[in-house]
Amino acid sequence: MQIIKKIIPVMFIAIFLALNTILNYILVNANGASEVMWKDFRNEKTIDTVYLGSSFSQVTFNPYIIDEKLGWKSFNMGTPAQPLDQSYVALQNAIKEKKIKRAVLAYGIPTMEDTQNDNARITFAHAMKYGCSWKQKVKMDWDFITDKENINTESSINYLFPWISNSIEWTKTAIENNIKLKKHNNDATENMKTTEWYASYIGKGYAPILTGGFDYKNAITDNTKANYNCIISETAYCKLEKICRLCKDNEVEFIIVNTPKAPYDISMYGADEYFAINSRIEEICTKYGFSYYDFNLIKPQIFQICPEYLNNYEHLSKAGSEAFCNAFSNFIRLHDSGECMTNYFYNEEEYLDSVKDIVQCIKE
Repeated sequence: MQIIKKIIPVMFIAIFLALNTILNYILVNANGASEVMWKDFRNEKTIDTVYLGSSFSQVTFNPYIIDEKLGWKSFNMGTPAQPLDQSYVALQNAIKEKKIKRAVLAYGIPTMEDTQNDNARITFAHAMKYGCSWKQKVKMDWDFITDKENINTESSINYLFPWISNSIEWTKTAIENNIKLKKHNNDATENMKTTEWYASYIGKGYAPILTGGFDYKNAITDNTKANYNCIISETAYCKLEKICRLCKDNEVEFIIVNTPKAPYDISMYGADEYFAINSRIEEICTKYGFSYYDFNLIKPQIFQICPEYLNNYEHLSKAGSEAFCNAFSNFIRLHDSGECMTNYFYNEEEYLDSVKDIVQCIKE
């Protein structure tokens, strides 16, 4: 009887672990955005520049265009809903593994809300283990579960069950297709094309949104103010400063880029609050000798947003991304030549004047 009492708990644990392994295999999404990013990052031999952030980065920065124009060897580490603390982790890995020279953080107002998307956080953390030894994986598991961002949240428990946070639809067809992809998991890029509904993965972490042509008439419902809580976290400013310190300590050039959004978005959000946030970010960057550029305020001689360049009020389409990356490359050339870049941006009054006709049409 004593032996049976001892065996039953062991058998229960073994069955539980086996069941969890099976569910992970059949239900966890094959080659999601985070997994493909980390796979390609680890497989890329030389990287001197990384783009960090959420989908603002993922769908905006095309390394192929920028590298051709500037001679960089860059990689897009953006992933869906990537929070600032995980951008920091991505940057740490880029510095340690690739000895990068520069980093660009793609930013938008929602970045500063510092909200935690548990599913995205867990998916990112599991994907980051690609190519690591089992000892490194165990340490990374422990680090995630005990991290102050996760320990008092559901993430610390759900992390142990990836099939909850990164699951496909629970249908026979979806499961069969998912297993098929995993069995033929030789080319992450090709598999990615069949699993990401909103984007077509091109490579080097870049996954543009193919469709464009956004209607500004939707401004009342499609704007930052309407779709986010708009409560800016003081913690977010601390995390930005932490990223700056990491770059400073490792002699990495750092630039924060507010990616182009719909031209009415600042007005709908509230110009006073928007420009106050801009000032705080600028102060942090200046403190460490880095740059912050808000490309929503850029003058038309560098780049001009239009409906065809937008998929929605906050994300560029593929056409918009390509146009922006060409403009960004030209901008960086001027930046590196020592040009005074403030001349290429509207101040608050100039910007509001430049969009007044669009805003007026929306109100009417």
